[in-house]
Amino acid sequence: MTMRDWAAGKLREDGYPTVTPVGVHGLQINRKALPPAFVYCVEKKGNLSFTARDLDDAIREMPTAEAFLLIRRSADGSAYEMAETRGVLLARMGDLKGALLRSPRISEYVSSEQQYVHNRLNSNWHVANTRRCGEFTYEVSRKGGLSPLVAIFYSDYELTSDSVYSLLAAEPRVPVDAIVNTNPSCRGFASEVYEAGKVSNTKILLLTDFLKSLGLEWK
Repeated sequence: MTMRDWAAGKLREDGYPTVTPVGVHGLQINRKALPPAFVYCVEKKGNLSFTARDLDDAIREMPTAEAFLLIRRSADGSAYEMAETRGVLLARMGDLKGALLRSPRISEYVSSEQQYVHNRLNSNWHVANTRRCGEFTYEVSRKGGLSPLVAIFYSDYELTSDSVYSLLAAEPRVPVDAIVNTNPSCRGFASEVYEAGKVSNTKILLLTDFLKSLGLEWK
């Protein structure tokens, strides 16, 4: 079974009866009150991540695609950067379902977690702009000559030392300054989590503390 076959079956189960193959990897998904959506299903290729070059090839193969669906394959930061630049959605099934349900143009869909992070960052006086450079990773450019920061935003309630290493391993292209927990219920971290951050030269912060630190020079 291809990733497209699997995705088509899941979408039909979820209430989209008219899901039609397009080309080799694509799907057209008809929606009741919204325009049809065109999705490219990314096939698994061993343990290789989906890169910017792969995304560029996929766009050339299916120029009508608004979203590129990751099922059993991760994407590296370069692919997320290119997706933002090219105005397409690179997402897993959960976010694709949200886009299909709510967005006339699924390429413009932003998940609630992404929107929350955007809003909190962009309402901070010290932030000049933000740029997505990974699935959960953003480069935050700051005003006043302060150096930009790269942070991974993590929404699960609990952050473990293993999570720290896994999150950093998923972003090998860029040096990460901080891992930031955005879950309002999280009140702090275990000592081994801080130790993992120290070993990795990465700060471990709650979102409120990260926002407070944006006007300061980091060392």
